[in-house]
Amino acid sequence: ALNPTIKKACDAGIVVISFDQVVTEPCAYALESDWTRIPSVLAEWMAKHLGGKGKVFVDRGLAGAPISAQLENGYLEVLKKYPDIEVIGNYNGEYALGPEQAGVASLLAAHPVVDGILTQGYGSGAIKALQDAGRPIVPVTAFSYNGSAVACAETAGAKCILGSNPAYLSSEAIKLAVDILDGKPKPADRHILVNGDFIATDPITSELYPDAVFQKIEIGKNAFPDRPPGLTLPITPDWVEITAEEAAGS
Repeated sequence: ALNPTIKKACDAGIVVISFDQVVTEPCAYALESDWTRIPSVLAEWMAKHLGGKGKVFVDRGLAGAPISAQLENGYLEVLKKYPDIEVIGNYNGEYALGPEQAGVASLLAAHPVVDGILTQGYGSGAIKALQDAGRPIVPVTAFSYNGSAVACAETAGAKCILGSNPAYLSSEAIKLAVDILDGKPKPADRHILVNGDFIATDPITSELYPDAVFQKIEIGKNAFPDRPPGLTLPITPDWVEITAEEAAGS
């Protein structure tokens, strides 16, 4: 529905850049995270940490949301390369701590053994469900919220990887606009993918994406117990320094 208005803006010489939830009008630039790369690397990390075998739960996200299906399918496309990894349960985490914890708890009640949990949300809800059930802490995939990083860093035995859809996408969009207005070369492709760092307790070298960058989870570096749990990581792109205090509005 926005496309006709965006086309009018382009025709008037206005630079239009959409980010995160991108538009389809071809005159506008579309800048977003690589939603093929992210679940692939998360699932690869899980497979490596399980030694290629085990039983896992997979989060289906939010029913009817295209990104949820894309993430789930991304997980499954990688996992099917490992015939000894079995998906024994699914739940809808709905990108919220309560449904994530409840969904995992329900599956734990039905399955005496699980070796890994692939969430589309916080991961900390899955860890809490394991703790409440008195079960061993198993490897967890999640997304890069500060609360998730802190939970992974402070939970004994936790192994986690956090994929990032960084909040600094907005900064990248503004920088692109300024560069174009300053007369710098325009991107050859209107669709631009931003690859945020993966954050993990136990980084790997990705075979699927050898250029994937990993940060090891460390309190005070990329996990901040005194900052809001919803703070999105990593905080800063590589061309400017943004502190945790600035990102939290302090």
